[in-house]
Amino acid sequence: MRKKKFLFVYIAVIFSLILIVATIFVFFQPMKIIGNSMYPTYKENDIVFVNTAETNFSTNDVIVFYYGHAKVVKRVCATSGDFVEVRDDGVYINGRIIAVNNESYEIMQRTLESREYFVLGDNYAYSTDSRYFGVITSEQCIGRIVCSINFNH
Repeated sequence: MRKKKFLFVYIAVIFSLILIVATIFVFFQPMKIIGNSMYPTYKENDIVFVNTAETNFSTNDVIVFYYGHAKVVKRVCATSGDFVEVRDDGVYINGRIIAVNNESYEIMQRTLESREYFVLGDNYAYSTDSRYFGVITSEQCIGRIVCSINFNH
């Protein structure tokens, strides 16, 4: 009888672990950071986990989205209803400067519509972001980064 009980508990634990791991990989997609546009928050080769079930983002969320065929990591700096201005001297959200430009970008002034996002890399000087490719939409988004693993730091 004891062997049967032990076997049942053993199978239940194994099944639970498989279920937990499967759930993690369905809703939390691992991804390796490439490049330094999000430095110092994320460094090259950091592993991040992306919550793919989340589709509505807030200011300061770090998200992963498709730009062409590439997966890109950036910080949400403006959401629907925010007024975004890209000028020669910097990026302004609702009249407040949030980033200084180190080069000239196309001038942009617009209020973001529903499910549109203006994103920037934390390392402004080395980031290709919404200053370059414009706003992104929720259809491009994969999810929000929820945690990271730093192997080399």
